Amino acid sequence: APDLTVTLSDQFDREQHMRRGRELLSRLGIQRESSFLCFQCMPYPGFSEEKIVNELKRYHERTNWPVVLLPVGHCHRDAQFLRDLVRRSGGTLKYADVYSIADIMSIIAASDLFIGTSLHGNITATSYGIPHLFGPLPVDKTDGFLEVMDLPSELRLRSWAEINEKIDFAVELGRKFFSTRAAVAKRKVYLVVKELLMKLTT
Repeated sequence: APDLTVTLSDQFDREQHMRRGRELLSRLGIQRESSFLCFQCMPYPGFSEEKIVNELKRYHERTNWPVVLLPVGHCHRDAQFLRDLVRRSGGTLKYADVYSIADIMSIIAASDLFIGTSLHGNITATSYGIPHLFGPLPVDKTDGFLEVMDLPSELRLRSWAEINEKIDFAVELGRKFFSTRAAVAKRKVYLVVKELLMKLTT
Protein backbone atom coordinates (compact mmCIF):
# COMPACT_ATOMS: atom_id res chain seq x y z
CA ALA A 1 0.00 0.00 0.00
CA PRO A 2 1.21 3.55 -0.68
CA ASP A 3 1.68 6.36 1.82
CA LEU A 4 -1.37 7.10 4.01
CA THR A 5 -1.29 10.69 2.72
CA VAL A 6 -3.06 9.46 -0.42
CA THR A 7 -6.30 9.32 1.63
CA LEU A 8 -6.21 13.07 2.44
CA SER A 9 -9.06 13.91 0.08
CA ASP A 10 -11.31 11.47 1.95
CA GLN A 11 -10.53 13.15 5.25
CA PHE A 12 -10.55 16.80 4.11
CA ASP A 13 -13.34 17.83 1.76
CA ARG A 14 -12.05 18.87 -1.66
CA GLU A 15 -14.62 21.59 -2.34
CA GLN A 16 -14.11 23.20 1.04
CA HIS A 17 -10.34 23.28 0.66
CA MET A 18 -10.52 24.44 -2.94
CA ARG A 19 -12.57 27.42 -1.80
CA ARG A 20 -10.08 28.12 0.98
CA GLY A 21 -7.18 27.90 -1.46
CA ARG A 22 -8.87 30.28 -3.90
CA GLU A 23 -9.53 32.72 -1.08
CA LEU A 24 -5.85 32.68 -0.10
CA LEU A 25 -4.74 33.19 -3.70
CA SER A 26 -7.14 36.08 -4.25
CA ARG A 27 -4.85 38.05 -1.93
CA LEU A 28 -2.15 37.65 -4.59
CA GLY A 29 -4.46 39.14 -7.18
CA ILE A 30 -5.29 35.77 -8.74
CA GLN A 31 -8.93 35.60 -9.78
CA ARG A 32 -10.91 32.81 -8.16
CA GLU A 33 -11.84 31.23 -11.48
CA SER A 34 -8.31 31.31 -12.93
CA SER A 35 -6.47 28.09 -13.66
CA PHE A 36 -2.97 28.07 -12.15
CA LEU A 37 0.20 26.05 -11.80
CA CYS A 38 1.42 25.37 -8.26
CA PHE A 39 5.20 24.97 -7.97
CA GLN A 40 7.34 23.89 -5.01
CA CYS A 41 11.06 23.27 -4.76
CA MET A 42 13.74 22.92 -2.12
CA PRO A 43 17.30 24.15 -2.75
CA TYR A 44 19.60 21.37 -3.88
CA PRO A 45 23.17 21.30 -5.28
CA GLY A 46 23.03 21.63 -9.04
CA PHE A 47 19.57 23.21 -9.17
CA SER A 48 19.79 26.31 -11.36
CA GLU A 49 17.53 29.15 -10.25
CA GLU A 50 17.85 30.72 -13.68
CA LYS A 51 16.79 27.52 -15.46
CA ILE A 52 13.77 27.04 -13.19
CA VAL A 53 12.64 30.65 -13.58
CA ASN A 54 13.06 30.57 -17.36
CA GLU A 55 11.00 27.38 -17.68
CA LEU A 56 8.22 28.67 -15.42
CA LYS A 57 8.12 32.04 -17.21
CA ARG A 58 7.95 30.22 -20.53
CA TYR A 59 4.99 28.21 -19.27
CA HIS A 60 3.25 31.38 -18.08
CA GLU A 61 3.87 33.09 -21.42
CA ARG A 62 2.43 30.26 -23.51
CA THR A 63 -0.62 29.56 -21.33
CA ASN A 64 -1.23 32.86 -19.49
CA TRP A 65 -1.76 30.80 -16.33
CA PRO A 66 -0.49 32.29 -13.06
CA VAL A 67 2.41 30.36 -11.52
CA VAL A 68 2.19 30.19 -7.72
CA LEU A 69 5.27 29.23 -5.71
CA LEU A 70 4.23 27.34 -2.59
CA PRO A 71 6.58 26.57 0.34
CA VAL A 72 5.85 23.06 1.59
CA GLY A 73 8.99 22.23 3.55
CA HIS A 74 10.05 25.24 5.60
CA CYS A 75 12.57 23.01 7.38
CA HIS A 76 14.17 22.33 3.97
CA ARG A 77 14.48 26.09 3.23
CA ASP A 78 11.75 26.08 0.56
CA ALA A 79 10.57 29.55 1.51
CA GLN A 80 13.82 31.46 0.92
CA PHE A 81 14.59 29.53 -2.27
CA LEU A 82 11.15 30.25 -3.72
CA ARG A 83 11.31 33.93 -2.75
CA ASP A 84 14.59 34.14 -4.64
CA LEU A 85 12.89 32.67 -7.71
CA VAL A 86 10.13 35.30 -7.47
CA ARG A 87 12.73 38.08 -7.36
CA ARG A 88 14.54 36.64 -10.37
CA SER A 89 11.26 36.47 -12.30
CA GLY A 90 10.66 40.20 -12.01
CA GLY A 91 7.25 39.59 -10.48
CA THR A 92 5.97 37.11 -13.08
CA LEU A 93 5.89 34.33 -10.48
CA LYS A 94 3.73 34.70 -7.36
CA TYR A 95 4.76 33.62 -3.85
CA ALA A 96 2.11 32.13 -1.55
CA ASP A 97 3.18 33.26 1.91
CA VAL A 98 1.55 30.50 3.94
CA TYR A 99 2.86 28.32 6.73
CA SER A 100 0.10 26.09 8.11
CA ILE A 101 -0.43 22.58 6.74
CA ALA A 102 -4.12 23.35 6.17
CA ASP A 103 -3.32 26.38 4.00
CA ILE A 104 -0.67 24.48 2.05
CA MET A 105 -3.09 21.62 1.42
CA SER A 106 -5.82 24.06 0.36
CA ILE A 107 -3.65 25.72 -2.27
CA ILE A 108 -2.59 22.35 -3.70
CA ALA A 109 -6.23 21.22 -3.74
CA ALA A 110 -7.22 24.39 -5.61
CA SER A 111 -4.48 24.04 -8.23
CA ASP A 112 -4.84 22.70 -11.75
CA LEU A 113 -1.26 21.43 -11.98
CA PHE A 114 1.41 20.73 -9.39
CA ILE A 115 5.18 20.42 -9.77
CA GLY A 116 7.34 19.79 -6.74
CA THR A 117 10.32 18.06 -5.20
CA SER A 118 8.23 17.25 -2.12
CA LEU A 119 7.00 13.65 -2.03
CA HIS A 120 4.06 14.56 0.18
CA GLY A 121 3.21 17.57 -1.97
CA ASN A 122 2.91 15.24 -4.95
CA ILE A 123 0.96 12.66 -2.96
CA THR A 124 -1.47 15.39 -1.89
CA ALA A 125 -1.91 16.35 -5.54
CA THR A 126 -2.53 12.69 -6.39
CA SER A 127 -5.14 12.38 -3.66
CA TYR A 128 -7.08 15.34 -5.08
CA GLY A 129 -6.74 14.07 -8.66
CA ILE A 130 -4.45 16.89 -9.77
CA PRO A 131 -2.03 16.27 -12.66
CA HIS A 132 1.50 16.63 -11.30
CA LEU A 133 5.21 16.16 -11.89
CA PHE A 134 8.03 15.26 -9.53
CA GLY A 135 11.01 17.60 -9.60
CA PRO A 136 14.42 16.13 -10.50
CA LEU A 137 15.51 15.35 -6.94
CA PRO A 138 17.76 12.24 -7.14
CA VAL A 139 15.97 10.09 -4.54
CA ASP A 140 14.73 6.51 -4.90
CA LYS A 141 11.47 7.17 -3.05
CA THR A 142 10.10 9.02 -6.08
CA ASP A 143 10.44 5.99 -8.33
CA GLY A 144 9.05 3.80 -5.57
CA PHE A 145 5.94 5.94 -5.23
CA LEU A 146 5.33 6.06 -8.97
CA GLU A 147 5.64 2.28 -9.14
CA VAL A 148 3.31 1.51 -6.24
CA MET A 149 0.77 4.00 -7.61
CA ASP A 150 1.02 2.57 -11.14
CA LEU A 151 1.90 6.03 -12.46
CA PRO A 152 4.11 6.57 -15.53
CA SER A 153 7.81 7.07 -14.84
CA GLU A 154 7.62 10.04 -17.24
CA LEU A 155 6.01 12.03 -14.42
CA ARG A 156 9.46 12.36 -12.89
CA LEU A 157 11.54 15.18 -14.34
CA ARG A 158 15.14 14.28 -15.12
CA SER A 159 16.01 17.98 -15.36
CA TRP A 160 14.19 21.29 -15.01
CA ALA A 161 14.55 21.77 -18.76
CA GLU A 162 11.78 19.16 -19.21
CA ILE A 163 9.11 21.18 -17.40
CA ASN A 164 7.14 22.39 -20.41
CA GLU A 165 7.34 19.12 -22.31
CA LYS A 166 6.34 16.99 -19.33
CA ILE A 167 3.58 19.38 -18.20
CA ASP A 168 1.82 18.77 -21.50
CA PHE A 169 2.13 15.01 -20.90
CA ALA A 170 0.59 15.28 -17.41
CA VAL A 171 -2.24 17.49 -18.72
CA GLU A 172 -3.03 14.99 -21.46
CA LEU A 173 -3.35 12.23 -18.86
CA GLY A 174 -6.03 14.37 -17.20
CA ARG A 175 -7.67 14.57 -13.80
CA LYS A 176 -9.70 11.39 -14.29
CA PHE A 177 -6.50 9.38 -14.75
CA PHE A 178 -4.97 10.66 -11.50
CA SER A 179 -8.26 10.35 -9.60
CA THR A 180 -8.62 6.73 -10.70
CA ARG A 181 -5.08 5.90 -9.57
CA ALA A 182 -5.79 7.59 -6.24
CA ALA A 183 -9.01 5.61 -5.75
CA VAL A 184 -7.19 2.30 -6.29
CA ALA A 185 -4.43 3.36 -3.87
CA LYS A 186 -6.93 4.38 -1.19
CA ARG A 187 -8.57 0.96 -1.32
CA LYS A 188 -5.17 -0.66 -0.76
CA VAL A 189 -4.48 1.59 2.22
CA TYR A 190 -7.85 0.89 3.83
CA LEU A 191 -7.40 -2.86 3.30
CA VAL A 192 -4.00 -2.83 5.01
CA VAL A 193 -5.32 -0.74 7.92
CA LYS A 194 -8.26 -3.14 8.32
CA GLU A 195 -5.94 -6.14 8.36
CA LEU A 196 -3.66 -4.51 10.92
CA LEU A 197 -6.59 -3.69 13.20
CA MET A 198 -7.87 -7.25 12.95
CA LYS A 199 -4.46 -8.60 13.96
CA LEU A 200 -4.21 -6.16 16.85
CA THR A 201 -7.64 -7.10 18.21
CA THR A 202 -7.35 -10.89 17.90
